Amino acid sequence: MRHPTQAYESIFHLLMAAALIVLTREGIWKTHRLQFYLLGYGVYRFATEMIRPEPAYALGLTFYQWASLVLAAGVSAQWAAEAWAERRVTHLGT
Repeated sequence: MRHPTQAYESIFHLLMAAALIVLTREGIWKTHRLQFYLLGYGVYRFATEMIRPEPAYALGLTFYQWASLVLAAGVSAQWAAEAWAERRVTHLGT
C-alpha cells in the first residue's frame, strides 16, 4: 500500500489557494504572497517526501527533500533581505 500523495498535494494546493484568497482580501503581504506559497510548498514537499518511495540521495534525504530545502532557504533569504531593506528605508525616511 502507498499513500495517495497526489490527493495530499491536491488538498495542499486547495488550502493554499484559500489562504492566498484570504491574504489578498485582507491586503496582507502584498509583495510576499508568492514567497509565502513557495515557502509553504517547500515545507510541504519536504514532509511528504518521507512517505514517498524514493531512494535516499545524501545524508538520508531524498533528492526532492534537498531541493525543497534549497527552495525554502532561498525564498526565506529573499524574504528576509526584502524585509531588511524595507525596514532600512523606513528607518532612514523618519
